[in-house]
Amino acid sequence: KTEDNAAVLDNGIQLAVYARACFIQQCNRDFVFGFIMTEKYFRVYSFDRCGMMSTVRVDYHADPVPFVHAICLIASTDADAIGYNPTIYYDKNKAGKITRFLTSTFLRPRTNRDPDHMKDHKPLHVRRGVRGRGGVYWSADREGWGAVLVKQAYVPVGRVPEWKYLKKAVGLIGVGQMLAYDTRSWTVSQGRWHGKDLMADRKYCCVVLKRYGKSVAAFKTRRELLVAFRDAINGHWNLWKIDILHRDVSIHNILLGVDGAEAGWEGVLIDLDMAISMRRTRSDLEADFRTGTRAFQSVQVLRSYECNLSDASSEQRFMHDYADDLEAFYWCLCWICFSFDGPGVESEEENLLLKRWQHDDPREAYDSKSNFL
Repeated sequence: KTEDNAAVLDNGIQLAVYARACFIQQCNRDFVFGFIMTEKYFRVYSFDRCGMMSTVRVDYHADPVPFVHAICLIASTDADAIGYNPTIYYDKNKAGKITRFLTSTFLRPRTNRDPDHMKDHKPLHVRRGVRGRGGVYWSADREGWGAVLVKQAYVPVGRVPEWKYLKKAVGLIGVGQMLAYDTRSWTVSQGRWHGKDLMADRKYCCVVLKRYGKSVAAFKTRRELLVAFRDAINGHWNLWKIDILHRDVSIHNILLGVDGAEAGWEGVLIDLDMAISMRRTRSDLEADFRTGTRAFQSVQVLRSYECNLSDASSEQRFMHDYADDLEAFYWCLCWICFSFDGPGVESEEENLLLKRWQHDDPREAYDSKSNFL
């Protein structure tokens, strides 16, 4: 850049495009550095799951030492220092091929006898935004367990991590089972340099889950579809009985069971990222249109946008309870019925009703669903 066209925010937005590509292609990154240099000044940017921050601009002619330090940092061979997650490493597998491995625990402190998880080269799914949960899902294998799913995310500090709910749910029929979790206590702020604390912090969370079938939308028969819903709803009820409310029922969180699944496991409810304990305070249980997947939110959850209006009173607030989640199951079933002409046959016509249900504006989705009912 030249001094004439250098602007801290515009340059940061430009670098954010490249940082996003790094997070997508290098899924084991906690943060990414960027660098802007003009004929007189330089500035370092840092991108993480909380957002973007930058140093002040430094005149490297008058003070070259910080410039040398910045170059040494960005070119460092220390993987941790430049933002790589230390729990993921490369090594040779039994066949001598370089493969990704993940270090985790098994519901207890780790021992030297615990084998690591061998991961596929590419993840199953990556959340493509920079700021937010940054969820990455890996297919993996572990000796003695077979095929598993590794889920990594960055959750807001103050929110109960998913593994704590999954630990309580061990043994519950119809609920995705956790096999292991990572006890690494790392927060995004630990990767930042000292400065004003203007962004909410997030913490790293990683769980290893038992592998099930595909999304319920991949049903092969009508019976398979209905039984999957039955077992997933039963799983939701089992969570409710131990005071856990799911709050994010969607077609992506209802999975088909494995081939030949036992009774009660032909449908599985997964993903407790948005779950909450029913023993929390009243304010924590309030319905919020920002919680969950828009297309499947209940009418009452969508209507909670009214509570954000300037003239809203505390008496107008709604509670998110089991009925909202049950309604979400209903919207999931409607979505599938309107999206498919039969098992495995997607409808070729665009459904404007479904488009309105997932509208960014909760008012639009609320009006559409209310009229449908």
